[in-house]
Amino acid sequence: MVYVTQIPERRDPSTGRMAPMYDVSGARVFGDIVVLCPPQASQFPLDLLTTLRYQLRNYTSGDYVLLLGDPIAIAMTLRVIFEKGGVVQVLRWNRYTRSYVPVPIT
Repeated sequence: MVYVTQIPERRDPSTGRMAPMYDVSGARVFGDIVVLCPPQASQFPLDLLTTLRYQLRNYTSGDYVLLLGDPIAIAMTLRVIFEKGGVVQVLRWNRYTRSYVPVPIT
């Protein structure tokens, strides 16, 4: 499983609609993608912490995390995982190979 903290959005100049800033489909080689937070989630930190604890209830050290978006959402995601005593396999984009590379954090 690949847990993505948040996918930031930007306004598409041609349509005027909000659209994802990043294509994270390349992370699918590591598992199914689960987006943990909607774009504006960190406006309510206490609710966010409760939501993240629920969404990460089945997290294992064999899963991966893609840290995107608001720093509060990222910090809270890592807090929940470290509370569980887990190792975090963070996916980092390698611009030379144009692929994600896992980096373990203990």
